[in-house]
Amino acid sequence: MLDVKTKLAPPTVTLSLSGSLDINGVDILEDEIAKVNFEAIDVAEIDFEEIEFIDSTGIGSIVNFTQFLAERRIDKKFVGVSEEVKEVFSIIGLSDILS
Repeated sequence: MLDVKTKLAPPTVTLSLSGSLDINGVDILEDEIAKVNFEAIDVAEIDFEEIEFIDSTGIGSIVNFTQFLAERRIDKKFVGVSEEVKEVFSIIGLSDILS
C-alpha cells in the first residue's frame, strides 16, 4: 500500500512516498498529484526515502509525472532514492529521470 504526504510550500511542493509504488499505489499517487495547484510551483520534490518497492506501473507513473512537470516548466528533484530503486531505473534505461 502506498502512502503519499504532500507538503505545499510555494514555490515548492514535496511529495513524500512510503510503501509500495505498484499497480495498487499508482491511483493513490495520481489522486494526490491531482489535488495540487501547480500554478504557483517552480519545484516538485519527490521523496523516495520510504519506498519499499516499485514496479513497472509505478515507474510509468513517475515517467508521466516528470513529463507533466516538464510541460509546465517545473523543476523536479528526487531525494532519498535507494540504490535498489536506482538500479531498477538503470536496468530499464531510465536512470536519467532521477537526475
